Parts: sequence; structure tokens; C-alpha cells
Amino acid sequence: MIDDQAGESPSPATAPRLDSAPSASLTRSRSPWSPAAWAAAIWAPVAWLRRRSARKPRRSWGFRWARRFVIALFALFLAWLVAGFVLFVHPKVDTPRHVDAVLVLGPPTADGRFDVALNLVKEGYADNLVVSGATPTTPEVKQLCKDGIGKATIICFQPDPRTTRGESMKIHQLARRYHWHSIMVVTSTYHVSRARTIMKRCNPETILMIAAHRGISLSEWAYQYLRQTAGYVKVLTNQSC
Repeated sequence: MIDDQAGESPSPATAPRLDSAPSASLTRSRSPWSPAAWAAAIWAPVAWLRRRSARKPRRSWGFRWARRFVIALFALFLAWLVAGFVLFVHPKVDTPRHVDAVLVLGPPTADGRFDVALNLVKEGYADNLVVSGATPTTPEVKQLCKDGIGKATIICFQPDPRTTRGESMKIHQLARRYHWHSIMVVTSTYHVSRARTIMKRCNPETILMIAAHRGISLSEWAYQYLRQTAGYVKVLTNQSC
């Protein structure tokens, strides 16, 4: 007799229950905060960029250097704007105090320079007013040079050469003649920094700079940015008085 149990196939392994809880190790491997998940998240954009750059054609040597040149020019342009803002738009100015003379740099009517200097004299900051560049195109200033301004002394001259350097040389001659030791210089705001450099280079006397800024238009600012930059280059290359 054949044993019926011998023909039976072995019973399969007991299948896990579907409603049983996952093991602790399985739970940890699927956690979004695992190191592997963090590594995959960080590497994903890097891998995408590498695939994208591999598809892009390589730029030529000339294109890369042209791009660097444009970036360098843009950086220099920004540096020039910042430097110009400090030197031309918001220069260092001095507080008015009593001095031996007030000097108006020419043209005297530009941006209200002469009016600022005249008010300083009237307020008692100096007994001497020196005016540079009074011409027939400035009749009011020319008339004051002829008639005087009360008790104060007014001296008008034409610089030679007709530059800030020529004005500085002339005021130094007047200071030696009249024994002046302190001078207050009035000029336009955009001209203050460069004029201070030239005046201090050519004059041992105490120099104070006062800014006049009446009626400077936007187009004038743009023009003066270029003009004063060129003037600074000239000052730096020509160190003589």
C-alpha cells in the first residue's frame, strides 16, 4: 500500500501577513531624512547641470576672452561711477571760519560761486575777496571789481594759464604779497576735490574748500563727470605746481 502522505508535496513556507507592520530596518531605509536621501537630493541638481552642460556646445577661446573683457569693462565702469560720486557729487567740504581772504575760482558766476563768496565776506569771514576770471560776460561781477564792496577789499585777476593751476599760482603770489596765511576757496561742487589737490600742492597756506551747487542740471553732471575725470588724470600725470 502506497502511503498517501509520501506523495504529498512539502507545504510551502508560511507567507507573511499583509497586515503585519514593516520591520524597523525597512522603515529606516525609506525615511526621507536618511543620509542616502539627502545625498540624492543634493546630487540631483549637480547631475542635471552636468547633463545639460554636456549637451551644450563648448564656447570658443575667443568668445570666453571677449566675455571676460566685457565683464572687466563693466566692473571698471561701476568703479568709475562710485569714485565719481565720492569725488564729484559728495566731495569733502570745510566749515566756513575766519580767514585772510576768500577766493572765487572762475568762471565766477558758475553755479552761484560769486554769490556764495560774497555772502561769506558780508558775514565777516574775511576782509578780502579775490575773484578769478571776471569778464565782460559777467557784467555784475565786473562792476563790483570796479566799485568795490564796502569796507572789504576786492581783487580781480585773469589767471595765466587760464586753468585751476594758474589760479593757484596767482593766489600764492597774492598771499605772499599781502601776508595771507589762510584762504577759503569757493568753487562748484564737482570741482572741489580736484581744486583742493591743486591748491594744496601750490600753496603752503591753509586752504579751506567751500562748495557752490546752485542750478546744476543732470546734463551738466554728466558732462562734469567726464571733464573732471580728464582733469584728475592730468593732475596725476603732472605733479608740478
